[in-house]
Amino acid sequence: MKIAKKIIYKTAEKYLQYLSDRNVDTEIHMKQGKDNSVLVLTQPFHAYGVTVPAGYKWNGASAPPGPARLVIPKFHKMIKASCRHDRACELAKNKFDRLLADIVFFLMAYEVEGMKLWRAVAGLAGVRVGAHLGIGNKF
Repeated sequence: MKIAKKIIYKTAEKYLQYLSDRNVDTEIHMKQGKDNSVLVLTQPFHAYGVTVPAGYKWNGASAPPGPARLVIPKFHKMIKASCRHDRACELAKNKFDRLLADIVFFLMAYEVEGMKLWRAVAGLAGVRVGAHLGIGNKF
């Protein structure tokens, strides 16, 4: 695992040089949406150069039905990473912006949310597949 971690971080650092702000708010303030399938920010949240406004709605880290559910945790496990990722995908103007959003999702899942490396990598694989399928892309 140490070799895999080293390779992933070396690749990530190549892209993270484009981020001047790597700060992450320590707390995220939110509530359940009316239908319990979404979360709603009650105060702005800032992470890695993206400020997500109060009132923002997102569905957390979701996985399609099937085998992916075995490795992707329930949506409430990666709150900060999924909130920042969904907003960054909305703001992405091109494929590079989307790639950066996905890499930061991995880093936040692993470093901020405390996910095991293999789960964070599985999450990264999931959002990259989503990017190739056009899920969440606005460009």
